[in-house]
Amino acid sequence: MISLAFGTIKNSPVFLVMIVSSLAWGLAFSGLETFWQPRLFEITGGEGGTFIYGLLSNGYFLAGVLGSILSWPLCRLLGNSPIVYLHFQRFLLGLMFFIISGIFNLGWFSAVYIVLFLFNGIGNPVEQYILNREIPSESRATLLSAISFIMQVGGMSGSLIWGFISQNYGIGITWKIGSVILVLSSFPYLWAYKKKKTAQINLN
Repeated sequence: MISLAFGTIKNSPVFLVMIVSSLAWGLAFSGLETFWQPRLFEITGGEGGTFIYGLLSNGYFLAGVLGSILSWPLCRLLGNSPIVYLHFQRFLLGLMFFIISGIFNLGWFSAVYIVLFLFNGIGNPVEQYILNREIPSESRATLLSAISFIMQVGGMSGSLIWGFISQNYGIGITWKIGSVILVLSSFPYLWAYKKKKTAQINLN
């Protein structure tokens, strides 16, 4: 698996960016998934109970579905370049992390939390399209498993790191760091886009 992944990275800068992106996503979202309920408890003081938790759980799921539906129309609005589109999607996702890190109002927290998952959802179909385009069909299953593993590594690493940070510095700092990670992970998409454009020019 490792040698196959390195071979694909050598031939596809986009695949390298997708690996970095998956690691960053797993790292950042592990902090959100771990601490959104404790933050909600801080905001409500425990009032509302399971109703509010259930409402937000269903809300983020539906937001993700809506985001998936909107992904390709939005991509076409941005010039139909999936790689550039993912740069903006990831940048905005990081911005939503930063915004939610400072919210202590239930209404605003709920709204931003759902919008955050809407922004997450608008990237998923485009990411899958790029992966299927960049990975040779004969090695697709193996390399997609490698991507999934890297995402899990990011998530497990985050679980170890965020607990310490949140305990000593607060949940807000945890999410602000996640915001920085996501924003930084958006820029390699532009690098991959330029590399791909340069390769196409050289071929012509």
